[in-house]
Amino acid sequence: GLGRLDYTKGLLEKLKAYEKLLGSYPEFQKKIVFILVASPSREKIGEYKIIKEEVDKMVGQINGKFQSLNWIPIKYFYRKISTAQLKSFFSLADIFLAIPLIDGMNLVCKEFIASNSNNGVLILSEFAGAAYDLKEAILVNPYDEDDIVKSIKKALEMTIEEREKRMIKLKKRVMEKSI
Repeated sequence: GLGRLDYTKGLLEKLKAYEKLLGSYPEFQKKIVFILVASPSREKIGEYKIIKEEVDKMVGQINGKFQSLNWIPIKYFYRKISTAQLKSFFSLADIFLAIPLIDGMNLVCKEFIASNSNNGVLILSEFAGAAYDLKEAILVNPYDEDDIVKSIKKALEMTIEEREKRMIKLKKRVMEKSI
């Protein structure tokens, strides 16, 4: 997950769903890592300070609950990252969880598609503007924790062939619309 630290981006919803996934499906423990990159945004505004405190607290709670000596469930970065780092994260990600509660176009999901090798899975909020074009993504309701958990599980269990088929179609669509 990557995005501005903003209450509209669904960061807490991502974390709640990830915690529920680990609790409901212990077979995924020690096998997956959630990399959460939250770029600072409007740091002087009270609501943004509160969301940062809530995210920090929830990351600590989840890591404290599930971590072991050789596994930390969430790698959390609160900072801006370079374009090169962004491309690196995207190229290696098995899943990109972009579940804004409300959004315009949400270009970061298209950056994921353009940068990913052909086996990543995009889980996208049905309320993101990009959802209209990106039908091969797994579309979710960001307010429905069970829907998010089910979608993450589906993405984790998807065959390589299915991942590649979806990503190739997504890349084609992104490239056609970008010209």
